[in-house]
Amino acid sequence: HTFQVLNNFAMCHGAILEGTGGPNGAFFSRGAGTVHALAEAVFAIEDGDCKRALAGGADTALHPVTWAELVRDGFGGVTPSEGAGVLALTRVDAGGPSSTTGAGALAIVEHVAVAEDARAAIGADLVVIAPWGLPARTRLLELAAGRPVLDVTAALGESLAATPAIAWLVALDAIVGGRTRRAAILSLGIDGELGVVVLRGCSRRRP
Repeated sequence: HTFQVLNNFAMCHGAILEGTGGPNGAFFSRGAGTVHALAEAVFAIEDGDCKRALAGGADTALHPVTWAELVRDGFGGVTPSEGAGVLALTRVDAGGPSSTTGAGALAIVEHVAVAEDARAAIGADLVVIAPWGLPARTRLLELAAGRPVLDVTAALGESLAATPAIAWLVALDAIVGGRTRRAAILSLGIDGELGVVVLRGCSRRRP
């Protein structure tokens, strides 16, 4: 009954199904956990633990038990949804994507952290926000400081731990589509921790 009991480990189940190896971890997320997962993946590559890594989140707010929990916590006003998002990561040489380790890279993870502020996002052309509820949305819009903003929860609903990962993919799509060169993704959940991720387009990119 493992897969019935641990039904929140969707990413682990996918890794088992696909036979991926190497270091791995699952983070329970009420906001920043998904950002911690990306930071761990980046660190594992930088530290030489692995050459490639997957980082993301999968979740649903549509399950009746989950929705009841959200309502009890005062989040009955959000639009519940479900989703999943995954980034595939590898090292990119300082001079640009190399033929062996970074060919075809769509963007570079310039910064990833759970932070006190959004100073790392300075200079971003676009801010993608992933807030849980109206207070979080208000704060993230203030941190965006008048820059163009995409709000993934306003468009796609609240998919809990998946929402920050989906926001990364929305930012990546904007970079690949030429709509921005550097995007900051700000997420804020009920844990109160601010997640800051900055993606930058590669100087050389192949489809």
